[in-house]
Amino acid sequence: MNRNTLRNALLFAAAATVATLGPVATADAASPAVLKLAPGIGGPKEKEGGPGHEQNAVATFQKNGKQYVVAVYMSSNVDDADAPWQCKCSSTLLDPVLGPVIVKDQVQLTKNGGNRPCNHPRIATNGTLGMWTYGTNETNGNTRTYVQGIDEMCTLTTERLRVSENNNQNEGAPYLWPNKEGNTNMFVGGYLSTANNELDASYGFGVELYDNNGTIEIAKKWHTKVVAPSNIGRPVIMDAGPDRAFFCAAQGNNRPPEDGVACATINTADGTVLHKELIAKSDPGNNRYMNQPSIAKLGPNLFAVQILESNGLGKKNNTKGSNKSHIYAIKASGDVFTQEGYISNVGKYPTHSAICGGAYGEKGANYVAVLGASPTGLGQPSIQFVEWTGASFKVNEAMDQWVIGWFADAGLLPNLYGPNPNTQGRNFMYCIGDVANPGFGVPNGYMADVETFFLAPHEGNIPGDPKNAAYLSFVPGKVGKAVVPEAPKEQPKTGITPPTETDNNNNNNTDNTDNTDNTDNTDNTDDNIEVSVPRAGACSLPASSGSSSNHLALFALGACALLAARRRR
Repeated sequence: MNRNTLRNALLFAAAATVATLGPVATADAASPAVLKLAPGIGGPKEKEGGPGHEQNAVATFQKNGKQYVVAVYMSSNVDDADAPWQCKCSSTLLDPVLGPVIVKDQVQLTKNGGNRPCNHPRIATNGTLGMWTYGTNETNGNTRTYVQGIDEMCTLTTERLRVSENNNQNEGAPYLWPNKEGNTNMFVGGYLSTANNELDASYGFGVELYDNNGTIEIAKKWHTKVVAPSNIGRPVIMDAGPDRAFFCAAQGNNRPPEDGVACATINTADGTVLHKELIAKSDPGNNRYMNQPSIAKLGPNLFAVQILESNGLGKKNNTKGSNKSHIYAIKASGDVFTQEGYISNVGKYPTHSAICGGAYGEKGANYVAVLGASPTGLGQPSIQFVEWTGASFKVNEAMDQWVIGWFADAGLLPNLYGPNPNTQGRNFMYCIGDVANPGFGVPNGYMADVETFFLAPHEGNIPGDPKNAAYLSFVPGKVGKAVVPEAPKEQPKTGITPPTETDNNNNNNTDNTDNTDNTDNTDNTDDNIEVSVPRAGACSLPASSGSSSNHLALFALGACALLAARRRR
């Protein structure tokens, strides 16, 4: 079976899964809307040629009564002078009637040198002001981490600011999260510092971003070593109250970590580590290594922490070891961490998966979303929603597992075309919940029965394309009436004239040197947005209400899958 045949078989299998849900009298069908942000092209098919697109992360902005979703991602679809890749940005207006409308398309944010010119981008907002972070090794061969102001139109609003401090370590894989209570101008970040020595550690930092009479200013306030030793401690962070942050990273001298995963609470005013402990311990004697945490908020000082267990068989070779997911409910009270709940083996694709939290279902109960994608590039991305009852986790795979796109790659092409082929995968997943839908309850509004979305950025390779395209899925969260998961549908790319495949769309390239104010972006207004005619119709299915409808659903999705497989842009 060739690659294309297998992909189509997977699509039909997903249709069959949806069709066999059977009659549901009390629920309507709901479909994730899948917006294609960037095409599956860019760079040569060789080592360090770039996988097309990867490391897609999103944040939401509010400006002049309008809501925007801004995505930053790595892209190898750049000019040869900027190869192997740079970071780009796409901004999407959430229109109450039209839905997602692209207002800034594939804006190139960096023109850095080095063979890791812009890696692991992340973005965060306090609602109005935005900041993004990334790592680059353009200066002396070692990666350094930077932050920079950014707005809802992908305009860089400040000079970039270096937050890492050791020139002799590789310091990257950053993470960024806003302090949602207390000082909302404070953003808390973290990064990994490693050179396979005794200095390896995960660091936290605090940066303030504020509007000073129309001028956006940025200032680093503190810098703290949080988890050490840490050879692979890519940190994740969540707000934990007005003056607290919850910080987790892998701990240990080796890859995978021989200690496990440690979490800490940090004072966001000065970076003081208030408490830290291992919440999931490795057991090297039994080939159990706990690694790669991700966090979702369950309530005040209560967090879901997903940790991926590896058997360690991939150490020092190109053989992929196995992964098993564990989700812990951790109560962080003062100087004590208490495990309040636990569940394992959740989600279809544990490798490089991630979790996020938000309201879900008709009652708007608090759920954890487990977002996963295939590490082999074959299969469809999915979200498994997990209910937190207040005392335990609860899973309903039949009703709460969603296929949220057509193509998924959590590591294959990044392995093949990154700087370390076949030895590591860089395409880690990311999602956010509780994104308000301005079309909710609006007559003829966009998905008018959906009050909030989960946003699930991902990448995947369309059969026939050389590289990975970038996607953003809008997955129903809190809804006005009960729904059942339906097959994904295409969200037409409207609002801009899509560039041709030979146009790298570098009209907004900015020179990111330390002494340059990168604020030159054209068309900074957001009040006069021209909306173009959709290029393609959406594929959707009726609700399952009987056997004939099930057969129709299978047929319709099959036709939709064949159409999607032929699309290029």
